[in-house]
Amino acid sequence: MAMAGMAAMGLSRPGHAAGYPSRPLTLYVPFAAGGIADSNARLVAEKLAGRLGQPFVVDNRPGAGGNIALGIATRAAPDGYSLMFGTNGTHAANRYLYKDFPYDPVRDFVPVHGLFADFNVLVTGTAAPFATFDEFLAQARKRPGQLTYASAGVGTAQHLVAELLQQVAGIRLLHVPYKGAGLAMNDLMAGTVDVMFDYPITSLPLIGAGKLRPLVTTGPQPLSSLPGVPTIAAAGYPGAQSSVWSGLFAPRGTPAEAVTVLSEACGRVLADPALQARASQNGTELLRDLDARAFPAFVVAEAGRWQGIVQSAHVQL
Repeated sequence: MAMAGMAAMGLSRPGHAAGYPSRPLTLYVPFAAGGIADSNARLVAEKLAGRLGQPFVVDNRPGAGGNIALGIATRAAPDGYSLMFGTNGTHAANRYLYKDFPYDPVRDFVPVHGLFADFNVLVTGTAAPFATFDEFLAQARKRPGQLTYASAGVGTAQHLVAELLQQVAGIRLLHVPYKGAGLAMNDLMAGTVDVMFDYPITSLPLIGAGKLRPLVTTGPQPLSSLPGVPTIAAAGYPGAQSSVWSGLFAPRGTPAEAVTVLSEACGRVLADPALQARASQNGTELLRDLDARAFPAFVVAEAGRWQGIVQSAHVQL
């Protein structure tokens, strides 16, 4: 648990509804401290604190694929002071991944604003018998069910993105789940497993050091940090384009005035040139257009998309 940022005394806060916010806010984060999601959550909490003139308490509640934080946030008072850093896991896929899932993220939350879309890069060890995405696909088709892909565990984003690729490209791979991305990455570099979907921010140093080879990225545009690496759409599989997105959510029943204030603040934070430069370097898209009016439809559409992916892959926890 940590306190993120405090605006200077006397900060002008035009447009705030009835003095909101007038005390600290809590942001529930469904993952452990130190990961990419936590880093993004703390960054936006710090920026929002400066914009709103009140500190944010970042409360990490990891476990059960984000469902522990989801439950806590669902039961929180809908007063505008308890918020959740939700993802396409907690607010789209988990509903279909988990057999016993007592929440309805679409019904139980108000989507305030989209925040980040983190794209993946498909990487392999440098000793792999394929150097390009096309060569990888050719090998996968020649040896169905024999090439392996690593993930940080069943139901994780890395797992589901790979399932999506198999469905769209018509290939069959063998899933090797690990208890964490670090262990999976070590075996990938050692050649124990063949491929893995990873985040550019963690793969780039290893690619630069000659320990990993990038094959394709999952975003809509090529990454400036990976020149020459094609997008999955440019490689011929636009249906496999995907992101690990995140956004700010409030419990259902939160006053509309508070949602408006928070949404407007998020929009201003995401327009920060320094944040935009950082996002571009890390292969992250800022979801500036997904405000409180547009974000709800996006969440509903994503829930439907990941329902199809999960059910077609027959994955259940």
